[in-house]
Amino acid sequence: MKKLPIFVLLMTAVLMSISGCSITTQNKYTESMPETPNTMPPSIYVNGSVYTSTGEDLPIEVDPSIIQKVTHVIPGTELPSEEGTINFPLDNGSYALITDTEEYVVVSMDQEWQKFTKRGDYIPTPGKYLMNDARIPGGTWIYLRPDGTFVFMRDLATSYVPQGTYRISADELILDVSKEEYYIFKIEGDTLLLKDGTHIKELVPINSLFLRNEVEHLIEGAPMNFTEKEIRNGMSLIEETFSFPGATLKKLWYEEEKSTALRDSYMKYGRGKINGIRPENVLVILSEFTTDETEENSVLNPNSTYTDYQWILIRSSKDESWRIDDQGY
Repeated sequence: MKKLPIFVLLMTAVLMSISGCSITTQNKYTESMPETPNTMPPSIYVNGSVYTSTGEDLPIEVDPSIIQKVTHVIPGTELPSEEGTINFPLDNGSYALITDTEEYVVVSMDQEWQKFTKRGDYIPTPGKYLMNDARIPGGTWIYLRPDGTFVFMRDLATSYVPQGTYRISADELILDVSKEEYYIFKIEGDTLLLKDGTHIKELVPINSLFLRNEVEHLIEGAPMNFTEKEIRNGMSLIEETFSFPGATLKKLWYEEEKSTALRDSYMKYGRGKINGIRPENVLVILSEFTTDETEENSVLNPNSTYTDYQWILIRSSKDESWRIDDQGY
């Protein structure tokens, strides 16, 4: 069976620019991105899992009713983490989840169906992992970025927040901060179990369990003011830095008509009136989150659902990264 030149195509994807996220001082740390991220294997995210190309073409007929369109393409230096997302160049791509004698995904390329199998090398899905039974609910977490970097919030009360690059060894996730500082977790599906680490035992007990927090990202309609990538970069920034004690982020969405009205209000009555930011550099994202019964949060009501909560992101220019300038109702 022939193999498509997908790895050659990936070299083009590596040259795509990646917009990082700048963290505001209110979040206690500053972004540190690697200069040369590693190239990831050609992959697609389907039904909560990452599937990787085998390079094998399958001479099969696929039921048209199960064929889906690829939603968007991300750089080849990242692993996909949203439904229907791929990390290699493919125009008007389509795919299907096959569940007959085995479960796999086929992706249509050059009028052939190429087989993608579920990753079996324990690579965890990028995103935020919340510690179960943390001292402050929601106050201890790990954020794994698709580009292979991480942030580890060990406790909201600490001023030092480790960050660096992560790697996989067998069934272990290793967070490397420096030669002297590291943290090791056992990977069990979409959960992480702390096994060892430096400067850790006094803050996070060994065998602490971290569970992935699934956050729904929605972009309504066909945005005209921003590209999909610009919007998703903004959503990723909010998801990464969300840290209300006792609160769990559930959904982020962009609705252009409503977001534009909120932006105009910010420019006329809010900080936009005095900070000199141009309207095209203001992005408003809406969110939904829930709170538990914790008493650690003196601002939010316990056992409540907050919806249409606004996040106002700004940037100095189109080439700069987003930063959070304001939030609330």
